[in-house]
Amino acid sequence: SSGINAEWPLRPGMKDKIGTADSLLDSCSRAVTNFRSLICDLTCSQDQSLFLEVTETKERDDGSVQAKRLSYYLSQSYSDKVWMSIRKTNKFICGNFWSECSHDDLFSFIGNNHWTKLKTDYEIADSPPAGFEHASDDHLACEEAAEGVCNCA
Repeated sequence: SSGINAEWPLRPGMKDKIGTADSLLDSCSRAVTNFRSLICDLTCSQDQSLFLEVTETKERDDGSVQAKRLSYYLSQSYSDKVWMSIRKTNKFICGNFWSECSHDDLFSFIGNNHWTKLKTDYEIADSPPAGFEHASDDHLACEEAAEGVCNCA
């Protein structure tokens, strides 16, 4: 074990934070599903060590080490599916109030805003660094048909 405390996201309050995002995206269930998948992979996946890298830590008062910043390795395909499903639902989730939600705006804002305690750099590239894999790409693309899910194209 690395001694890094990764349990904090599962503490009380995480459900409320996800609920806030859900309410911002509720006009499209595909956006909710894709956003939740992105965040749940970050906080709960059993395969985190394959696509997350701790890049900054902090020693806690009890001597344990806590992650402060991560790199989250995503393929362009994965990030495009998430962004395409979210981009027209609510500008606030991108940190933009006056302009369209760009791909960079979305991933920069959700990874590093004043509500985010664990800062996350979404590293989007064709290939992850040696020793890592991209996170799962099991999200719904906008053009995919799904029962009860809106089309976001």
